Amino acid sequence: MAKVTVVPDDEAGALLAPYGDVEAASAGGDRLRANCGYPDAHREELTRAYPDERVVIVHRRAATHADSPEEAVRTAREAGEPPNGALVRHPPAERRAWLP
Repeated sequence: MAKVTVVPDDEAGALLAPYGDVEAASAGGDRLRANCGYPDAHREELTRAYPDERVVIVHRRAATHADSPEEAVRTAREAGEPPNGALVRHPPAERRAWLP
């Protein structure tokens, strides 16, 4: 079961300062949840278009791509994409399986 911790407003403000205020952080979380299903639903398309690259998903679309996660996020930020609510995924060029 998940552990829930109640944080006082002043502490929450300090924790969320890098993301804006509480409302901005909540909106970022909503965007992140909306983006999470995109890579699985579009795996073949992403793998074909961006083999072995990291892909930044924003607004349920591939916003940018690069060889490393850091480069993909930097490129997305330079393009004006929101700093939170983006999802970096690596569509593998081939599926890997773990064998017992």
